[in-house]
Amino acid sequence: MEEAVRVQDVLSGSLDGKEVLVRGWLQNKRSSGGIIFLFIRDGSEVVQCTVRKGEVDAKVFDLFLSTRVESSVEIEGEVKPDPRARGGREVVVHSGKIDSAALEEFPIAKQFQGPDFLLDKR
Repeated sequence: MEEAVRVQDVLSGSLDGKEVLVRGWLQNKRSSGGIIFLFIRDGSEVVQCTVRKGEVDAKVFDLFLSTRVESSVEIEGEVKPDPRARGGREVVVHSGKIDSAALEEFPIAKQFQGPDFLLDKR
């Protein structure tokens, strides 16, 4: 895989069924059992990327399980339509890496915070 695609192109449907490289920042993530949902932002849009235990190398699964929000990442995987995903498509992850890890957990990513808290963190 050589050139990264823009997230808006993934969501357009023109890349369905194709292997892609997506580069961006981890905006949010959630996990449940053997699946991790990564929400990757690249400046054009946000795409859901799904990492399934047993379908990727165990090191890749553990890497994304421990990756902090706002880390810079590269994801390689297949674009698939999924009406449950934001934008109607997801990238099923086959491999990936961290380009630059966030040094600490982003303090406002997990829950709603009021204006006073947000002003203190700017």
